Amino acid sequence: MLARTLLLVSIAAVCAFAVAQATVLETDDVLDELRERFAEGYPTVAAVDELKAEALARFDAGDCENALPALESWAEQSNFLANLLRAGIRPFYRASSSDQRELSSALISQLVPIESAANARLSDRNLAWVMIAECHVQRGDNALALVFFNQALERLSVLGPERDAWERARTGMFRIIGY
Repeated sequence: MLARTLLLVSIAAVCAFAVAQATVLETDDVLDELRERFAEGYPTVAAVDELKAEALARFDAGDCENALPALESWAEQSNFLANLLRAGIRPFYRASSSDQRELSSALISQLVPIESAANARLSDRNLAWVMIAECHVQRGDNALALVFFNQALERLSVLGPERDAWERARTGMFRIIGY
């Protein structure tokens, strides 16, 4: 019986060590990916606002060939910026409700505009995806347009500032599939 217990404890210890090593390796992999990503650059609020203005101007001019790269960059950088903003407030959401209650209302009120800014950047990304899809329709690539319409529709809200983008994406997709 003692030998069996020792065997089970040994197996458990080996498993725990393997899990700990895997977690360290996963963390190292994530850190390596982040190092590479940030070495390529990172978005700032001002830079993403400039990308947005440029993308909208090109799209509004009706020149999808020139608009597509700007729209894609705006979508990617808006998403990246939203993720960075959310990273700053993620510990609050991971905290237990009792830990959250211990924070001052002043600190919590500082987090609200950050969450709103992150959501606005995600709305920008969604709108950019709709515009990218519309450009692909204009270029005759309905298959690729469906990819972007679908991605946008998976994330768009039916209310607020995304309502128009939802209408455009829904209408564009239905037109392609003949509904």
